[in-house]
Amino acid sequence: MIYRKLRYVVLTGAFCMFLFSFLFSACNLLDPSPEATVVRPPELNCDDLVPLTGEEIYRCKCASCHGIDGVPATDQITDIRGFTPFAKFETSLNTGPASMPEFPEIELEERQRLFEYVQNHLGE
Repeated sequence: MIYRKLRYVVLTGAFCMFLFSFLFSACNLLDPSPEATVVRPPELNCDDLVPLTGEEIYRCKCASCHGIDGVPATDQITDIRGFTPFAKFETSLNTGPASMPEFPEIELEERQRLFEYVQNHLGE
């Protein structure tokens, strides 16, 4: 008789635990957490922007390699945050060290705005 009651209690408890775990595991199915979204800056049509700000020049010409925040994706590309002096920066634009392309189309005033942006706004 005692074994029958014990068996009843154990089976009832096991069933309740199963039911409890099933109900709470279904909660995630009904209301899944939202997936993370990546926020990217809007695309720029660089040909339509005149005059360009330092940030626009950077996003159009530099960010694809040096990263939107100045931190490159690989160690093969120079981290340009804090790049000094201007003459060295300008030489890089003229000669394109290593595999960097040259940018002769960037005018002096635009280069100065780009340099100011790199100096003051990247890595914040």
